[in-house]
Amino acid sequence: MAERRKASVKAKGAQKPAAKKKLGKGALLTKPLGLEGWDHLETVLFAAVVSETPLLLVGPHGCAKSFFLEKLAHALGLEYRFYNTSLINYDDLVGIPVPSADRSRLEYISIPSSIWNAEVVFMDEINRTRPDLQNKIFPIIHERRVQGVPLDKLRFRWAAMNPPASDSVSDEVCYLGADPLDTALADRFGFIVEVPTWQSLSQDERRAVLADQFSGDH
Repeated sequence: MAERRKASVKAKGAQKPAAKKKLGKGALLTKPLGLEGWDHLETVLFAAVVSETPLLLVGPHGCAKSFFLEKLAHALGLEYRFYNTSLINYDDLVGIPVPSADRSRLEYISIPSSIWNAEVVFMDEINRTRPDLQNKIFPIIHERRVQGVPLDKLRFRWAAMNPPASDSVSDEVCYLGADPLDTALADRFGFIVEVPTWQSLSQDERRAVLADQFSGDH
């Protein structure tokens, strides 16, 4: 069931669809946000946004994973939280736990990074997360809950990761410490998308990326 539900889009080492050039000028999501060479991903990215299904982007450093998700969150105008899950502690997500006045439960002192009022969460480096924290992230992605408490405002759950070390050996890079994502956690992402690398872009797309630095905000 999970395999039929999951859409995995391969960009690296694969030919882009022949319709790519036709779609280029009419790309409605990626080009307006400053992305080049992502036209063939428009359908699956739109599906993830419209259905509010968890989205995981996979690719090497510098291929605009974070750029895209941050620009998309800004374009949607929603309350946004970014977490580098290789560095954070659980308190960074939920705040500081304290006993309630009647000592019957725990309450949380909210901090600016707390997840409680978030409408969008982006978890970067998710496959470098400590196992204990990864288990606590699972219900956020899958159930929109923290410690059984519903996150009523949370709509979008996005994540990004580098390819695991076993998959990323090449002449240029090997990501030591980037482990395969836990199977159960990976299965909670309805869309797993491998994004284009600089090497996979055409000359025109590379020129457009370089020129885009002068375009201002998108």
